[in-house]
Amino acid sequence: MILATGLTGMVGKYLQEILEVSNMEFMHLSRNELDLRNPDSIHRALAGKKFSHFIHLAAETNVDLCETNPQHAYTSNYYATKIIAEYCAQIHARMIFISTSAVFGSEGKVRYHEMDVPSPTNIYGSSKCFAERAIQDICKNHLIVRASWMIGGGKERDNKFVGKILAQLNEGNTTFTAVFDKFGSITSAKHLATFIMNTFDSKFVGIKHFASYDVCSRYDIAQLIIENINAHCVVKPVSSASYPLAAPRSTSEAIYSIIPSDILEEVSYSWKEIICHYLKDEFHVKKELFV
Repeated sequence: MILATGLTGMVGKYLQEILEVSNMEFMHLSRNELDLRNPDSIHRALAGKKFSHFIHLAAETNVDLCETNPQHAYTSNYYATKIIAEYCAQIHARMIFISTSAVFGSEGKVRYHEMDVPSPTNIYGSSKCFAERAIQDICKNHLIVRASWMIGGGKERDNKFVGKILAQLNEGNTTFTAVFDKFGSITSAKHLATFIMNTFDSKFVGIKHFASYDVCSRYDIAQLIIENINAHCVVKPVSSASYPLAAPRSTSEAIYSIIPSDILEEVSYSWKEIICHYLKDEFHVKKELFV
């Protein structure tokens, strides 16, 4: 039996599709059943359940909300994860946890690997960093996967950067602005779901970075989309100072993996490949994108 949270989210959508066609028995603990904000709810949802794997996808991912409400970030991202880790340890279950590249940033590096020491710049990153440490201390059989800028969801669920650009294109916009001075690597939500499933029988314990092997900015992403869908549109690069936010962002959240493939197998892609395949597969962009 597999227990999972967050199957209604971006990664969860793909993971549930894979689970449904597999022979694995699974149960999704919805927000009504397991409320990350309510420790008693978590204890009730877990009480008496037996499972081999717990996939914890649910989290508070609103970075600015975490900054303005640190108690909420503490409870939802750290304390809830700690309770789940304790239960997994108690019944000797494997815990799979999705973390974030936002655990890095204050050191000012361009890219971070698994042996770099976390250095978050905001409350969201700190809450996920504390969650990682709790899992490492409590549940010895664990896999922590750090993702960077997430791409996925398709037409129905993508309300992030790519989805917003495509929505504006559909509305007839011809001029766009995009931040050029913040950098990250790209994580495909679909590829991540497949990776999670492929690790079920793995004996690997520890942290894995899962993202494109190269780095881009929001401006680079917008430029790629525009050039290959409507070259007559214009993308104007702007500074991140043009978009003041409650939570500070690091200059770079780009990550890469130094784990050899014979220890933990993975197929790695460039950020351009990830976005181009995403546009073709889920937005049915017919134009040949690889130029």
